[in-house]
Amino acid sequence: MDIIIDHEKCTAPEKCGRCLKVCSPQVFALHPQENDALLPKRWVVDPVWVSFCIQCNLCVEECPEHAVTLVE
Repeated sequence: MDIIIDHEKCTAPEKCGRCLKVCSPQVFALHPQENDALLPKRWVVDPVWVSFCIQCNLCVEECPEHAVTLVE
């Protein structure tokens, strides 16, 4: 199983964060896209701990931008 985040659709995860909030296993991580963590220009959400995913599909359902996809 894989979790894909479409970063073209997910443009402001630091403001939204719905996938982060709804995921009880805490599969996702919010981090700066650039190397400068002190003054990031763009934030991204990525599935870092995919093995923790229980395939509840809440992240897919909660995303207002339809940017999260679960692939088997």
